[in-house]
Amino acid sequence: MKRLALVALTLLLAACGQPGAAPASSPASTPAGTPAIVFAAASLNTVFPSIAEATYSFDGSSGLVDQLQGGAPADVFASADKKNMDRAVAAGLIDGDPAMFATNYLVLITPADNP
Repeated sequence: MKRLALVALTLLLAACGQPGAAPASSPASTPAGTPAIVFAAASLNTVFPSIAEATYSFDGSSGLVDQLQGGAPADVFASADKKNMDRAVAAGLIDGDPAMFATNYLVLITPADNP
């Protein structure tokens, strides 16, 4: 059974009741007036709580998918990688289509005189 809301930062804001955010849809599993349940990659543990009030579970993306497959409830799933998002989609855990909301890339800085 599909239980999770679309993964996008705007939905996170909408699900958590932030002013000015227009929800694409309301999370079905969270009653009105209660914080959204957000499963998010551990790398998001600083930024997400500063964006919106919610009940957060931060862990590795694969561990979060395992928890979802085991029946843990969540309104939003924010994976750190496509592989685990695809795994959640294949398992039927996602309502709607996943949306990329952030990217990153490796940067290496060395001294100018480093051979």
